[in-house]
Amino acid sequence: MKICRHFGVCGGCSFQDMPDDAYRALKRSFVVDALAQNGLESVEVDSVLEVPPYTRRRAVFKAAKRAGVVQIGFHAAQSHAIADMHECLVITPRLFALVGAMRELFAALLNDGEDIEVHATDSDTGAEIAMRWSRKLTPAISAEIARWAQKNKVARVTLNGNIATEFATPTVQFGKARVTLPPESFLQPTHEGEAALREKILAGVKNAKNIADLFAGCGTFTFSLAEKAKVHAVELDKPALAAIAAAARATQGLKPITTEARDLFKAPLSGDELKPFDAVVMDPPRAGAQAQATALAASSIRRIAYASCRTGGRFRQMMRPGDRMRIVIVLLALALALFARPAAAGNFSDWGAIVVAGDHRAHDGGDSEVFDDGRHDIGEALQRIGFKHDNIVEFSTEPEKYNAPAPLHSDPGSIASSLWDLSNRTAAGCLVYLTSHGSTDGVVIGDDMLSPRDLSRMLNNSCGARPTVVVVSACFSGVFIPEIAGPNRFVLTAARADRTSFGCGQADRYTFFDECFLSSIAAAHDFRDLAIDSRRCVAAREKKENVSPPSDPQAAIGDNAASFPQW
Repeated sequence: MKICRHFGVCGGCSFQDMPDDAYRALKRSFVVDALAQNGLESVEVDSVLEVPPYTRRRAVFKAAKRAGVVQIGFHAAQSHAIADMHECLVITPRLFALVGAMRELFAALLNDGEDIEVHATDSDTGAEIAMRWSRKLTPAISAEIARWAQKNKVARVTLNGNIATEFATPTVQFGKARVTLPPESFLQPTHEGEAALREKILAGVKNAKNIADLFAGCGTFTFSLAEKAKVHAVELDKPALAAIAAAARATQGLKPITTEARDLFKAPLSGDELKPFDAVVMDPPRAGAQAQATALAASSIRRIAYASCRTGGRFRQMMRPGDRMRIVIVLLALALALFARPAAAGNFSDWGAIVVAGDHRAHDGGDSEVFDDGRHDIGEALQRIGFKHDNIVEFSTEPEKYNAPAPLHSDPGSIASSLWDLSNRTAAGCLVYLTSHGSTDGVVIGDDMLSPRDLSRMLNNSCGARPTVVVVSACFSGVFIPEIAGPNRFVLTAARADRTSFGCGQADRYTFFDECFLSSIAAAHDFRDLAIDSRRCVAAREKKENVSPPSDPQAAIGDNAASFPQW
């Protein structure tokens, strides 16, 4: 049994030293135990399907330059430190070779003290690199990247969503179709795992004539399904849907494929919309698809093939007692616990929190600590009500000014990535607190503007159906509520959509709202009381300071928020 030299330090693997038989039994037990806890102990669970080492074709690398030396790899276990990678038994040889090559690139690109994040995908036609960095793409940076990519035969490189260079179009083969991948597309981690999932999916909906493919992505299952049946592919990501449509037009021998852009977290297919279909395939993000699962439970659909590494508790409702014609297949792309459990009252120990200071400037453009003071003290306040220190990630636009553990650099890509990382190591709930300047377009995060839609995507991808608290402390922050409110969410904003908030001058320690949040959280015992007390506090402070019009903080409290933990 080979063990990676980084095992025990790198956070990428947890059980490499476990004997193979014991490892298989452990993974299978996660599923068996989760089913039993939800009253499904009689469900038969097959043996674990294995994939070979060196086959993972996508990975997220962290890189940093410190004292002139570039480090690149995965985060160390339970840490933001980088485990500098010189061996990996998991990723494909092409991706591992790129790790070494990227040291050369980042030695040239990064200034000392800078960090960068890399999403790497090994497509059928070459590697794609999607970089997230605090700097914007310039002609000089683009030229350096192009030279490096050509030398190392990299198909495409993007920086913060913008194409820096493209020497070949990244594509993958799904069934009969050759699909062009949009930047940062989702793929199943391995070819072998994808093939196993596809085989089970096809068997589960055999003989169906009209299939709804929900959370279709770029068509992982769409095209194989369309060899035998009409398929309606539903996905929020419009570039992914465009890739499906283009490949469908170019591929012969398929039944009709239609596409629909739709947010299934907020607007699941239900009722009459499901009636035309005799089978449903669902492959949601890791956070699950509680709303869609609930709608399916109430439908007359007889065959549901569900590919997931985690599903919501509503999934059990789809297995109706005595309904022998109803077939539900649970496929675990990763052998993780199947059902997300609700948090126990008074316990935030398994919640993840992101706290962001989005700017270091006052309203007049001068330097100010006002947002970072709020960020720091809100992080400490969360620990006092039960959040674990290791499950709180803080961000600042000037992280170098603060002592260890220093916050990370504020940019939307890094925030999204950290929220995703937190969702992988916590299971109960999410909290996101943003304090910054704002406009009717969104909230300022460094040199970027985080829009309500961007934040919605971030929450849907990482938090899904989990209990989620979102606080946006910024002018005009009420613009976020229509986009991100939901049954499982508690949203609190510092102002109405058409009002400014106050207190972001050079001499202010906190904004009015942040100060009121901090004073209220110490006295309140749940989020509803916290919202009421914060609103009262802000109104009193604004009256005392004689500022107008009043900011009028807003709250959107979902139907399920009453079950959120107290403190």
